[in-house]
Amino acid sequence: MSTVVLIPRPSLPRAMAESFLSPRRHSGTRRWLHYLPMVLILGVQAGLTLRLHNIANADEALYIDAGHAYLAQWAGGPAAPDYGGYFSGFPLAYPIFAAVVDGLGGLAAVRFTSLILMMIAVYAAGAIAARLAPAGRSWGARLAGMAFAALSGPTLFAGHLATFDAACAAAVIGAAALAVTRTGAGSAALAGLVAGVGAIVKYTGAPFVAVAVVLAVLSGPTLRRGLARASLLAVTAAGAMLAVYLPNAGWITTGIRFTTTNRAAHNYRDLSFLGREFLLGMGLLAALAVVGLVLSRRRDLLIGVALLGAGVAIPLSQARLHEYTSYNKHLVFVALFFAPVAALILRLRAPLLRPVVLAAALYLLAVTAMYRADFMFHEWPDSTPVIARVERENRPGLYIGVGADSMAYYAKDHPQLRWTEPWALYGAGPDQMRAEVAAGKYAGIILTSGETGSADLDARTALMMRLVRDNPRYELAGTWPKHRYDTNRFYLYLRRD
Repeated sequence: MSTVVLIPRPSLPRAMAESFLSPRRHSGTRRWLHYLPMVLILGVQAGLTLRLHNIANADEALYIDAGHAYLAQWAGGPAAPDYGGYFSGFPLAYPIFAAVVDGLGGLAAVRFTSLILMMIAVYAAGAIAARLAPAGRSWGARLAGMAFAALSGPTLFAGHLATFDAACAAAVIGAAALAVTRTGAGSAALAGLVAGVGAIVKYTGAPFVAVAVVLAVLSGPTLRRGLARASLLAVTAAGAMLAVYLPNAGWITTGIRFTTTNRAAHNYRDLSFLGREFLLGMGLLAALAVVGLVLSRRRDLLIGVALLGAGVAIPLSQARLHEYTSYNKHLVFVALFFAPVAALILRLRAPLLRPVVLAAALYLLAVTAMYRADFMFHEWPDSTPVIARVERENRPGLYIGVGADSMAYYAKDHPQLRWTEPWALYGAGPDQMRAEVAAGKYAGIILTSGETGSADLDARTALMMRLVRDNPRYELAGTWPKHRYDTNRFYLYLRRD
């Protein structure tokens, strides 16, 4: 009895594409068409990211300029300031890389590297989704996981921000993907190395080493194999971290304490406000992830729980402190770790319901992502007119104001203009503020109107405004809107020389 082999018919789009090609090119076309949806998702991510526009914020400018300061020091120039005491990541890691890229292509090039890193992170989220999906639906789950991760305001935001965040996010989700989707010893060692890099680039990445270890245990084909891979991952990550931490223990310990373990809320918000921000940014994805967890296979349930726990760890930590600074930005971890679990909605049994739910979810996520990313990318003011006026006046000396690091980045061609943020002066108290303004220490003082969310900062700003207005040595040189979405204003006061 002969055996009948059934050859699957190609899909209509594939058949149409192949009809224009010679038969010998069909196999290549199939491969290309297979990966086309993934390329389109990454293309949409890139397009929605690159549409964002604003000047460098203070963190971007500070990190890039710190890297330039170290490079100049190593070239025989003056000693760089002590950035290790207050940076949220190892100062000789990302800042050096960012400074090199900045020297080659400016801020746009540094931001573009963040986009590449976030595209890698989105791909890793899709890989985890494919691993959790049942046979026959892994490719669809991969695409859904990538789309859910990409269509997130924090993902788009981090992809156009020249800070530690994109590198850290790509490292931690990349380590998780290696732990979940592979079973060999080599991949475990690589996952440990990548997780260690994430913890070095940004100290917030350190807890995710434990996440990768747990995922390696849960994903092993046997408990023994899982424990072996997890042990190798942990040892490799610890080795990578200690190789950097031990020679710089005092420096890094101070930075970790200042930015993480001993951190107090700099921008206090109540839990109801932070909860609303979470719902606005991640509410839909969180709902999809809960449904996906319910639909997950029993043997993968603990992996799903671990992923969701990893996603909310940083936001919950900030909520405990009532800290709003960077809160929305850190929701990128929610997006990347929730997306693979949310992709399991493809396990819905109703065949007509699946495409409806998926299409509605993608539409709402896209709209929300664009709105949230635009909102986040305009939270810092555009000081371009202030910088232009200062450069035109060209009064040498020290200028103080919130955002001075950003202004310094754009004023490199004017070394006679020096810039400082007001935090040290504000921390010294009202008496020191009165003394320095009375002495005319600053060639220019830049102030802004409007509440910041920090009562202490608002009080210091109000005091500075009164002091400079009452001092005849200073004159108001100009006032401008903070940016197009803000009715509050910049005020530039210049010293009468």
